[in-house]
Amino acid sequence: MANFTGALGGCLMIALIILLFYKFLEDLGVNYIKENGKSIACYFGGALVFGLLYLLAGFIIFSVQNDGSGVALFDVFSIWNIQPVSDTMGLVSDYSGDAFSMQGYLPLYYLLSKCFGNILFEMYQECAFYISFLSGIITCVSWGLFLKKYSDNEKATDVFIMLLCVPGSIMLFLPCSFSFYMALFSVFLLFLHSDKKVVAGIFAIMCCLTHIFGIVPIVMLIATYIGKTKGVESLLRNGIVMVAGQVVLCGICIAIGWGSLAEYMVPCALGVLLLYCGKTDKRLSYGATSMINLSLVLVSGYYIVGKLMSVF
Repeated sequence: MANFTGALGGCLMIALIILLFYKFLEDLGVNYIKENGKSIACYFGGALVFGLLYLLAGFIIFSVQNDGSGVALFDVFSIWNIQPVSDTMGLVSDYSGDAFSMQGYLPLYYLLSKCFGNILFEMYQECAFYISFLSGIITCVSWGLFLKKYSDNEKATDVFIMLLCVPGSIMLFLPCSFSFYMALFSVFLLFLHSDKKVVAGIFAIMCCLTHIFGIVPIVMLIATYIGKTKGVESLLRNGIVMVAGQVVLCGICIAIGWGSLAEYMVPCALGVLLLYCGKTDKRLSYGATSMINLSLVLVSGYYIVGKLMSVF
């Protein structure tokens, strides 16, 4: 009963933080939040369900693999003992410049987790997890709102579900700097497409302080000043810049041994989805969408099982 009460309280707290966060974004000038309150609630619910399902799947696979060991559902550092999650705990308690030179880890996420951990009686592990899980929900809700601005509600929902089924999307909810970066990047896009370039620039700088992929929003911001396109044309431009930037950065990171599969897959997939939303007003058929999502789920399942069982 105590665990259930704690979990319920945690969900209500996350919901309150999300509500206050998007109210804050509205006050800063994101001009399409007020009329999308119902959509925010739907995207929040979908992201929360997917995040918990991913954690539950990992817990079940880990328990079967270890003959029902007594690990808890939210003991993500034991279950997901893979990079970059496995490095998070040490970096939160003791970040140094070597973390960047060796694996490309930038400081903002780790210093923020350490700050909250110090306030909450050295609960570094818990703070890192809560920040990342909340970041995953913010990422999903922000992308849902962003897609809804440029397409109809049904098409935005299709793409939202595809995002959550992309192989490696579990990393949006696990404690690592990638999840925090994706949240910052999604908010950056909201401001960029609300013509709030100064605030977008602040979030772009925060992205640069969080993950090596933070170079991409800087390039997108520069492209916005160079090219004066708006609406769907700007969406297409940003999709192209995002995909091209991610491909180049992924090639560099693979060559020097930085990052993980999820950190390559998820942003590239988001860029492709941007191009899909901006290229045409037509939706994929229900059957095509279902087959794509089924394929993504199967590949995601293979990725999760393989990671947990150290297949790759």
